Amino acid sequence: MSPGVRPVGALDQVSIRPVGADELTACAAIWRNSINDYITRLGQPEIPPETQSVVRLYGHLQATDPGRFLAAVIPDGEGNGERIVGFAAAYVREHLWYLSMLFVLPEFQGAGLGRRLLARVGPGDPSMAQAVAVDSAQPISNALYASVGL
Repeated sequence: MSPGVRPVGALDQVSIRPVGADELTACAAIWRNSINDYITRLGQPEIPPETQSVVRLYGHLQATDPGRFLAAVIPDGEGNGERIVGFAAAYVREHLWYLSMLFVLPEFQGAGLGRRLLARVGPGDPSMAQAVAVDSAQPISNALYASVGL
């Protein structure tokens, strides 16, 4: 399957599950791919390919809140396993829920995967304080967050 091309029927086969420690590099690649897709359209330079610092951050989030570090996966199309096409990470500290990150590969954006991931990593407890840091340059993401009350 070629990167950048959404396979026919792939969204019908999406499942959401926890990210394993051995999949953090794949999540970092999705982060980089998604950011680069956006910023290059704005004429900005790409994020360099070195993602080890991001992988270390992901390792901490995955180790401390594994139930809130989730991947959207599809069959890899070759019968060998799965392909991660998006992920979300949130954490809870005392009475605060914080969305740390939510990224979906560009070719899978606009199909509701971000919303599904967000629903699954959500706080669950409506009395919990909720927070997310947003960027005014991300109007689509901000609309998603606003639609769920963040």
